[in-house]
Amino acid sequence: MPPLAGTPGIHARGSIHCDKHVGVLRLIDHFRARGHYYAKLDPLGKDISPSHKEPPLGQFGLHDEDLERQFLTGDFGSGGFMNLKDIRDRLRRCYCQTVGAEYQHIENAEEGEWLRRRLESTAYLDAVTPAVEVEAMDFLIRAEAFERFLHKNSWAPSVSAWKAPRR
Repeated sequence: MPPLAGTPGIHARGSIHCDKHVGVLRLIDHFRARGHYYAKLDPLGKDISPSHKEPPLGQFGLHDEDLERQFLTGDFGSGGFMNLKDIRDRLRRCYCQTVGAEYQHIENAEEGEWLRRRLESTAYLDAVTPAVEVEAMDFLIRAEAFERFLHKNSWAPSVSAWKAPRR
């Protein structure tokens, strides 16, 4: 049956490709629970065989030909419909970048939901531009140099000077 105009995936008799939509929701849930395992945590990029590999779409009943299809996203992103390629790219961006995010262990549901909304908004990722990264690195280098200066020039009292005498 042909889909109704303007409503991707919903057909004339009201049936939905439930298996595919459920697969997308399972994919979203999988990234929320396990996306931090796929994070790029090796700063030198030498990790050529990560211990955890992102599962193929087939594990969720989806295929490469579904990448351009529109699917319901539930409470992910802005809700509504997104194509599978955009869903997967956004999931990777939210949960699998150079900082892995894991929040499902948080017992307070309200706190977990707050963090999920922040992670999935990706606004924090857009705020980190290359210029901000360079500025942060410059700050860290200066802080490290200052700490070395303090330790090298022992004008500051040492830790041992403040220890209580042994009895």
